[in-house]
Amino acid sequence: MENETQEITKNPYEISFILKEENAENLRSVLENEGGIILEELPMTKIRFAYEMNKEMQGFLGVIRFQTEPENVQGISNAIRLKGGLIRFLIRRKEDSEGSVIPSPRGIRKRKPRKSEESLSNEALEKKIEEILQ
Repeated sequence: MENETQEITKNPYEISFILKEENAENLRSVLENEGGIILEELPMTKIRFAYEMNKEMQGFLGVIRFQTEPENVQGISNAIRLKGGLIRFLIRRKEDSEGSVIPSPRGIRKRKPRKSEESLSNEALEKKIEEILQ
């Protein structure tokens, strides 16, 4: 019997978050504990909200780019929700190196092109109105 080694595919992800305080150490530890590898962390920025969120009017916006297996994303999301100090967060799959968006597992819906209607001249419009009224 041969030893089959399964190649573990780690996908790039990005988490955008708003914290009550400027310290993102809790978030970093959750990512690492759940099997994520932090690739890049952008500097945090203090922002004022247009409306109150979780009884706060300001927070610190940050972005962390990391790699993990797709199965770990739900666990990361659940663990982050349990941690305090977080106002909002969003985890999304990162684009590949060519810049095209990696398709989601659900597939991509294509929009149907709208049917272009012919524009009528004033004379043709008046003629149609007369036909309708008769």
